[in-house]
Amino acid sequence: MKSSHAKSKIRHFINTQEREEATEMGKRLLENESRNFPKGLKKIPNEELQKLAAEYGISRPEDLFAAVGFGKYSARQVLARYFGEPSK
Repeated sequence: MKSSHAKSKIRHFINTQEREEATEMGKRLLENESRNFPKGLKKIPNEELQKLAAEYGISRPEDLFAAVGFGKYSARQVLARYFGEPSK
């Protein structure tokens, strides 16, 4: 009984760690890609990030960052949806 509980705790810990790493990675990817757009990620108000996340059916900006970090969406795809295509 205890070993299944321990396994569950370990799995939860690993999933939490992976999610945190994916969130950070997604944020970095979006920040790097935002250099090709009119303004950087840090200059987008949190309310706008909230709306952008909602367009993807995601409740929080952090969850959108995680989705980018896990590779579900590309940073370019997300930013192009917000800004329109960048001018190069």
